[in-house]
Amino acid sequence: MIIVIPALLVAHVLGLVLWISGLLVTSMALTRQTQESSEEARQALARLERIFLRGLADPGALLTILAGASLIMTNSHYYLHAPWLHIKLTFVLLLIGLHGMVAVRTKAFATGRIAMQRSEARMLVLATLFLFLSILIATPGGPGLSDLSNLLNPGISCKYGIFLVGLGRLVHPECNEGNYRPSRSGRDALANSPIYLGSSL
Repeated sequence: MIIVIPALLVAHVLGLVLWISGLLVTSMALTRQTQESSEEARQALARLERIFLRGLADPGALLTILAGASLIMTNSHYYLHAPWLHIKLTFVLLLIGLHGMVAVRTKAFATGRIAMQRSEARMLVLATLFLFLSILIATPGGPGLSDLSNLLNPGISCKYGIFLVGLGRLVHPECNEGNYRPSRSGRDALANSPIYLGSSL
């Protein structure tokens, strides 16, 4: 469990980065497409939009949701009663809806089924940024990312040998000296963290 939870956190963050970046570049390409008069240029931008959606946004969304759901299951009693998570999930649902809107409107505009103004495409960019910032603001209330700082404590990383131990050794060279004894407070910091409650240390 000690190795799994940080790995899920990394996957969750990586997925969100891919998801948001995919939606942003797709919306930006769509904004440019609305200004192009050349049919060849418009088709080239439409192909790029499909690549960005399928190569970045779609897999990023899947990774974010799967890793997030797995994190919740590691300590469902805490997470399901955490108000900050309910707020965050509301923004995630809105982001899923925005994802669908971007995909539908991008395809419809490329095939000529709808007309689209530059201001409409720019609103998609702004909506993506707004939801991304909202998710970031909602997240610090939870234990997940805030407790990553505990993993860099030599009293934890040297003791338990989790996958971040390499980073811990860079930050805390004493881990390499072989004579470092982790403090009791360092051990307790991990043991008492909500994301590790119920874990076997």
